[in-house]
Amino acid sequence: MHAVTRSAPEGIDDADGVVGLRIERTGSLFDIGFAVDLEHLDGAIGALHAAGLHALTATPPGLEDLFRRVYEEETPEADGGAL
Repeated sequence: MHAVTRSAPEGIDDADGVVGLRIERTGSLFDIGFAVDLEHLDGAIGALHAAGLHALTATPPGLEDLFRRVYEEETPEADGGAL
């Protein structure tokens, strides 16, 4: 997701399903980028809307992102170190 808002979105950094959050102030606006699970999309969009949504672009994850998610879930650290 890529969004531009009029103020910093409150609570999005703690929102369920939001990963890779990036927030940069650009003049009087905030440039925000992140990925979010479909189950939590409504909450993320709500936080952006409350911050004065100026622009929103949603793109599906790329193949590399999908593989990264799968392999991160399968690493030994993710299941307590068991092999």
